[in-house]
Amino acid sequence: MTNYDLNTTPIPKLIARYSIPAIIGFVINGVYTIIDGIFIGHWVGSEAIASITLSFPIKLMMISFAIMIGVGASAHISISLGKQDPKKAEEIFKNAFCILLLLGVVLTVVGLLAIKPLLTSFGVEGTLLTLSLTYLGIAFIGAMGSLFNVGLEPIIRNDGFPQKAMKVMIICALVNIVFDALFIIVFQWGVAGAAIATLMGETLGAMIFLHHFIAKKSNLKIENLGYRVKNILNFKTYDKDILKLVLLTGISPFLMEFSSAIGSLVYSTQFLKYGGSLHVSAFGIVIYLFIILFMTVLGLCSGVQPLISYNYGAKRFDKVKEILKITGGLCATVGVISFILYNLFPTYLINIFNSTDMALIETATTGLSIFSFGTLVLGPVFLIIIYFQSIGDSKVANTLALLKSFGFILPLLYLLPMYFGVIGIWYAEPLSGLLTLIIGSFFIYRAFRYQLKEK
Repeated sequence: MTNYDLNTTPIPKLIARYSIPAIIGFVINGVYTIIDGIFIGHWVGSEAIASITLSFPIKLMMISFAIMIGVGASAHISISLGKQDPKKAEEIFKNAFCILLLLGVVLTVVGLLAIKPLLTSFGVEGTLLTLSLTYLGIAFIGAMGSLFNVGLEPIIRNDGFPQKAMKVMIICALVNIVFDALFIIVFQWGVAGAAIATLMGETLGAMIFLHHFIAKKSNLKIENLGYRVKNILNFKTYDKDILKLVLLTGISPFLMEFSSAIGSLVYSTQFLKYGGSLHVSAFGIVIYLFIILFMTVLGLCSGVQPLISYNYGAKRFDKVKEILKITGGLCATVGVISFILYNLFPTYLINIFNSTDMALIETATTGLSIFSFGTLVLGPVFLIIIYFQSIGDSKVANTLALLKSFGFILPLLYLLPMYFGVIGIWYAEPLSGLLTLIIGSFFIYRAFRYQLKEK
C-alpha cells in the first residue's frame, strides 16, 4: 500500500491497515526485553533482573535519539506527501539518514566512556554494578545497529510499507528469542548473553531496513545519498530548514523517551534507597508486564500518525477528527482490559518471570496493583502527544511529553516516599499520567476549535 491510497480509502480501513502492523511490530519489538527478563529471571536470578532493570533506561536514553530523528522525519515525510511534494520528502529522508549515522558514532564513544560514572553516581555498586556494566557495554558497542533499527522503522511506515516494518520486527524478535535460549541456557552467558542476543536482533533489523532504501524498493527515490554520507561532517550538505523541522517535531518523542528513561532510572535508585535490590527486581517485573500494553498503545497511536499527518497536510480536518475518535476509543478499551487482567491474575503473570522467590512475587504483586491504574490513562495521553507530533506542533507535544515523563513524575518520585515510604514510589506513574491527561485534554480541545475556525 502506498501513501496515495490515503485519498480514497475509508478511515476505519486505513486505521486497520496501518495500526495493526504497527501494533504487531511494536509488541514484537517489546518482546525483546520481555524475553530477556523471562530467561534471566528463570536461569540467572533476581539480581540479574535488577541489573537489566537498571541498564534498560540508559539504553533507552541512547535509543531516544533515533526516535527523535525517525519520528520527526517521518511526520514531515507524510505531510510533504500529503501536499504532493515528494522531492521534499526525499530530502528529509537524506538528512535524517546522515544524522542517524553521525549519532551512531558519537553515542558509541560517549556511552562507553560514561556508563560507569553514571551508574556509580546513582549508588549502584558490587555485583549489581558489574552485571549492569556488562549489559550496557555490549549495548553501546552495537549502538549503530540499534539506532538504525529504531530510526528507520517509522520512516518505512510513512513511506507506505507498514507491513514490511511489522515483518522485520517479527523476524528480529525471533532471532532474539533463539539466541537468548542459546546464550543464556546452553552457553550460560547470563546478562552478556541477553545483551548479545538483543543486539543481534536489532542489527539484523537495521540491515534489512537499509537494504530497503539502498536496493531502491522504497517509494522515496533516494539519489546522491552516497555523496551525503561521504561528506557527513560537512554541515553545508545538510538542509538547515529541514533539520530544524525534523528536530522540532522529533524533540517531543525524544523528550518523552529520554525523560522516561531518567524516570525509570530514578525509580530504580529510589527503590534501592527505600527498599533494596528486591524492590528493583519487582519493579523490573512490573515494567516487563507493562511493556505489552505500552507497545500496544504506542503501536496503535504510531500507526495512525501517517494518517493524521497526511490528512492534516491536505487540510481534511474532519478525517483527522474521525481518526482521533476511533483511535481514542480503542486506546481506552485496551487500557480497561489491561487493568482488569493485571488485577485479576497478578500471580499468574508474575510467575512468568519468577515462580520460586515468594518475597519477590509478593512485592511485585503489590506494585502491579498500584501501577495498573496508569493503564487507564496511558493510551489517551500517548494519542494526544502523537497527534501534536503528527501535525508538527512541537511546542505543545514537547510540553506534554516533558510533563508526563519528567515534570510530574520526578517530583512525585522524591516526595511520595518521603511521606509514604517505599509504597509511595509505586503511585508516581498513575498520578503523573492523570495530571498529563487533564492538561492534554485542554490542548486538544483548543486545537479542535482552531481547526473548525480555519475550515
